[in-house]
Amino acid sequence: MRFVFEYESGNISLILQQPVDVAVSGFDLHPDLRPGDYVEVRGPDGGTLSRVPVRSGMAASAEVFPEHAGDPITRVDKAEVRGAFTVVAPAPLSASHVAVVRVGRPAAAPRPGGVPTPAHEEPWATDLATFALDAPAGGQQP
Repeated sequence: MRFVFEYESGNISLILQQPVDVAVSGFDLHPDLRPGDYVEVRGPDGGTLSRVPVRSGMAASAEVFPEHAGDPITRVDKAEVRGAFTVVAPAPLSASHVAVVRVGRPAAAPRPGGVPTPAHEEPWATDLATFALDAPAGGQQP
């Protein structure tokens, strides 16, 4: 299923969900979540059926290239965080909804003397938005 999302100032909208007949690479249900944004296709019980990384989108900053050769590339915060992104994810007939999820790691806690301790190993995951899927053509979803 191809999903097209728009985002603006923290609000995310699903603007298109379209069945496609393509092989999907880059999805993974490995329990090791890495920091980043993902689209998860979920079943009626909320269980994740597939997870695909959002490879380009929802960045709050942008690279700025220098005017003079040899000067460093810098990153600046965007004045307005808005845009769109597309993700193709496996969506079996049992799928009932899709969620945009942000995964991160807690910051390291300071120790006495200002030396940081390693961050806790467990990442946190937050649903940024969840949307019901349209029923497949010709029938109801199970």
